[in-house]
Amino acid sequence: MPAENVAGHVPDTAGQNGLVIAGSGMAGHALVRQLRRRDSSLPITMVTADGGEMYSKPRLSVALAEGKRSGELVQMEGGAVAEKFGLSLRSHTRILGVNLQKKHLATNQGNIPFDTLVLALGASPVRLPIADQAPGRVFSVNSLEDYRRWREVLRPGIRVLLIGAGLIGCEFADDLITYGASVELVEPASWPLGRLLPRQLGESLASELGQRGARLHLNRTVAELRPEGSTVRVKLDNGRMLRVDLVLTSVGLQPNTPLALAAGLRVNRGIVVDRQLRTSHPQVYAIGDCAETPGGVLPFVMPLMAQATCLAGVLTGESCRLEYAAMPVTVKTSSLPLVILPPAPHEKGEWRIDGEGKNQAAIFSAPDGAPLGFALTGESTSQWRRLAKTMPSLLPA
Repeated sequence: MPAENVAGHVPDTAGQNGLVIAGSGMAGHALVRQLRRRDSSLPITMVTADGGEMYSKPRLSVALAEGKRSGELVQMEGGAVAEKFGLSLRSHTRILGVNLQKKHLATNQGNIPFDTLVLALGASPVRLPIADQAPGRVFSVNSLEDYRRWREVLRPGIRVLLIGAGLIGCEFADDLITYGASVELVEPASWPLGRLLPRQLGESLASELGQRGARLHLNRTVAELRPEGSTVRVKLDNGRMLRVDLVLTSVGLQPNTPLALAAGLRVNRGIVVDRQLRTSHPQVYAIGDCAETPGGVLPFVMPLMAQATCLAGVLTGESCRLEYAAMPVTVKTSSLPLVILPPAPHEKGEWRIDGEGKNQAAIFSAPDGAPLGFALTGESTSQWRRLAKTMPSLLPA
């Protein structure tokens, strides 16, 4: 795609490099909105490998059922973003490195200097080595361009092997079923959303997906993919053979950290930041799916919005310290509506479950009875606001 640079109405700031935001996903756009609420003249440059479009990434896993093409998911084109928010957009610009000594980004369009840098680099799908066995047949969907490619090869009735029954995998399964695809869902855990749901609720979700036509292969992994003509032959670890047309992987996200690591910034699972979203370099910050705050790496919308609000305050001179309230996650599965607030992985306790069938409420409590998390299905999801108020903050003040 040819290079395209779009400049919005930026105030005359000759000699000022200002703020550079590396990335134009939801985190980058959320930060720009919050900044402009506080400061209309701060020089902002956004650097992105794509067109800088504003769109809702969570909609990618439900767009098929809604009958949406990729262009219909765009809320605002890059040029309109630059115009509305008064920023310089360096679109279709690939970042090659971060030079902290000289304070510039090295890109395929030349160097871009900065006074302050915000890394909003997002995360990439975990890649399965087995994908190499069926080149051109294995997809993952994590961006608007990914969705465009995926949408182009689909048709009702197509047979899809979906690897992974985590949160996004279950949403894709539901979406594909509604679209009219035939779904073979492979998951190594004993029930869908195994890390988030107690068994009883997970089995209810499996039952509902199965009743709508998905074939679930639980406690299973894919041992081999073999292209045969226009199809792919799939061998599971128990020897069972399946035949599909396409493969979609959804086994998690990996924060995009190589640029930060190469620049010498502190990296753990994500780019390590403090409660002001500052990295190990005083003029560099990180936000969104690439950032690891004291609350961990949280690739969800509510933490991202909290980060954007806090960081905008920090960058405009306010006193701010990142806080996370209890933040439930809505799972977009029409087969069985779900709202989940999982307990922290280190917490000890047990689930107590009320209700049956599609309408269940599970509360996870510590040994002393303190509530630490919940999972709600069907009509019970109406309780989530009330229950969230009883839960501990994820990152207290």
